Amino acid sequence: SGPKYSAVFGDWLCDMAAADQRLVGITPAMKEGSNLIKFSERFPLRYFDVAIAEQHAVTLAAGILMLAGYTPDRPLLDPMCGSGTFCLEAALMARRMPPGLLRSFAFMEWPAFRAAHWAHMRRAAVEKIRPPERADIFASDIDPAACRNLSVCIASHDLSGVIQVTTAGFFSLTGTAYGNGPGLVVLNPPYGHRLESPGRSQKLFSDIFEKLKADFIGWRYAVVSPYRLSLPMNARRLFHGGLPIYLHMGKIR
Repeated sequence: SGPKYSAVFGDWLCDMAAADQRLVGITPAMKEGSNLIKFSERFPLRYFDVAIAEQHAVTLAAGILMLAGYTPDRPLLDPMCGSGTFCLEAALMARRMPPGLLRSFAFMEWPAFRAAHWAHMRRAAVEKIRPPERADIFASDIDPAACRNLSVCIASHDLSGVIQVTTAGFFSLTGTAYGNGPGLVVLNPPYGHRLESPGRSQKLFSDIFEKLKADFIGWRYAVVSPYRLSLPMNARRLFHGGLPIYLHMGKIR
């Protein structure tokens, strides 16, 4: 087979940049995927990594929880939590806190923006916020530093009574350890260049589902992957920062 498109693009961009000093390379945390590694090394002052838009990530996480049928009266387990996006969004949903409450929006700069009307809508939304009657949200990760950082974030947002954080690997957990019966387990496992090879990524997803079938009977699941898994389950195609991902959902029986 011939070279991948990303490799051809990366080489072409370097050639163009060598001929035109005005050309720059911008990537949303996709240096490897868009093959800008060579460009970043040859032209470090003209290379900009702007990272993935964080607000898009949290909005996507909230949408995934809704699609998976999350409700605060059942446990939520985020066993590869990383920075904790899923469990934090679940906690805000349990409090009925509207998304984006603590941020500004670009439309607020539009000439037609009505500040008084927006303030009225915001006050009405804030009045609906309440402490959750019950929200068993459990976050864990094999990385102690990630768990420490998440614990600090939880404490700073007064969510310590809602989210419990432990340092543990997913494959050491069992569904019976979480009270109030089966709930929802949501996973966004590492994949792509983080696992070095497609083979390792495929094996990880296979191992995850074997673990779910063995120790999470009765639980619903939502698993994110970069491709559609060849397993008998519902899969929904979504986009994250323009990149296609697949959300696999179902119930362990």
